[in-house]
Amino acid sequence: MARRHVRWIALVAVLPSTVIGLLTVVVISNAAPVAGCGPVDAAIEESDVFAPAGQRLTSPLDPPVTANGIALPEVVPDDVRIESIDGLPFRWVVLGLSGAVYQYFLDSPIPASMTVSEFLGAGGIQFDRDPAQGTESFAEYLLATLGDRAVRVEVDEHVGALTWADPDEQGRRPHHLYWTSGGYNYALYGDRSAEEILTLGRELACGSLA
Repeated sequence: MARRHVRWIALVAVLPSTVIGLLTVVVISNAAPVAGCGPVDAAIEESDVFAPAGQRLTSPLDPPVTANGIALPEVVPDDVRIESIDGLPFRWVVLGLSGAVYQYFLDSPIPASMTVSEFLGAGGIQFDRDPAQGTESFAEYLLATLGDRAVRVEVDEHVGALTWADPDEQGRRPHHLYWTSGGYNYALYGDRSAEEILTLGRELACGSLA
């Protein structure tokens, strides 16, 4: 996913003195930088609407992270394998059908009983990849259906959707970032600020962490 703006071209030059030298020339691309790869230097305005935990009719499932999967990074496909995110090393992966991959990053091993909400509360980062259905972009779908609850952002050259989860029982509200690229829907989850989670997503999509 990395983008290169510099090419190195080796030229053999024959000098008048018959001395043959190898010259290295740097050719700088004139392409403008991609806005969705730059730093997030402005505050993101989000909706302040949410449903308190005690007022929701249903609660999301909160299984242990390690209920499925394995703690072996070598089983992760090369095109989506990441050693660390935000300084947190790889700890766990769940592999699904048709190339679905769900990776978990934390500063310590994940206990067998740690649930997904506890994992995010402990500062963990979850990075998911799912096959897109045809040309469908999940980010575009969220933007069309969630109204102000989803914020349109740029992630590399793609449209992204940034959402702020309803508070859990401990009052935590993780941010979720979604974008579609190369036939896959990507999602990044973390109890970080909107600006921090978008920065991490851009680093992933633009190849800085690959």
